[in-house]
Amino acid sequence: MQYAMKWLKDRRGVDVIATAIPEPATYQNVIDHYTKLLRDNPRITLLLLTHISHRTGLKLPIAEISRMAAQHGVDTVVDAAHSWGHVDFSVRDLESPFVGFNLHKWIGAPLGCGFLYIKKDRLPDIDRHFADEDHDADDVRSRIHTGTANSANYLAVPAV
Repeated sequence: MQYAMKWLKDRRGVDVIATAIPEPATYQNVIDHYTKLLRDNPRITLLLLTHISHRTGLKLPIAEISRMAAQHGVDTVVDAAHSWGHVDFSVRDLESPFVGFNLHKWIGAPLGCGFLYIKKDRLPDIDRHFADEDHDADDVRSRIHTGTANSANYLAVPAV
């Protein structure tokens, strides 16, 4: 997901701001950090957030940050690779319109299995993948074209 942000810089000329969560992290200093980030950078339109850090195990208050961002007209994309299957939550709990999930980490699925959640009313805001013609424009599957997938990997997902 970090690579995607860097791609946006190269492809669309956006400014990418990297930020570090204050340590030691507390609920309040994380909230204060994002409050200041949004206040000091009024041109921000998108925040990439990590639900649980693979470096420290920190679980961010995603719903609160997502609500705060929305009040500033800022979208959030949540990387839930390390939280799905590790902690109990629903995608709705995150209050983010976009969430990426990786199933090989805590679920135990084969490499390459994952999914992207796009809130239904936000689907029109995401371009179809290379003008996908396999699925209708209102079908989330038109947003990512995986080509010929490794069927064995996907068949293993229900078992894991």
